[in-house]
Amino acid sequence: GACVLAASLDKTLSLWHLSSGNLLALNGHTSYVLWCCFSPNGKHIVSASSDHTLKVWCTTDGQQVHTLAGHLDRVSRCCFSPGGATVLSASRDGTLRLWNMVSGEAICTLLRHDGDVLDCCFS
Repeated sequence: GACVLAASLDKTLSLWHLSSGNLLALNGHTSYVLWCCFSPNGKHIVSASSDHTLKVWCTTDGQQVHTLAGHLDRVSRCCFSPGGATVLSASRDGTLRLWNMVSGEAICTLLRHDGDVLDCCFS
């Protein structure tokens, strides 16, 4: 069913399952949650935080699947690849990173900027 997702400065995400009216609070970040999005198949969520991490969550029960750690400053944005196998993140540390959704491991750092990287996307 359809879901609605919100990221908050209170360090949580709120996930509403519209068909049931069920609301899940996703807790795990230790600082502001700056961005969130659904995987292409709708089964997972990725969130980006000021705590320098991303977290992957299951949309069914709100359980945390992975913590993606490696950025040295806040993570500004994140997105799934069109197939959903990879997550891309942008950080204030000047890097973009690619992450493997299955293992939760970093694949690579794509490039380095002199300043904050504010956004990212896949084609």
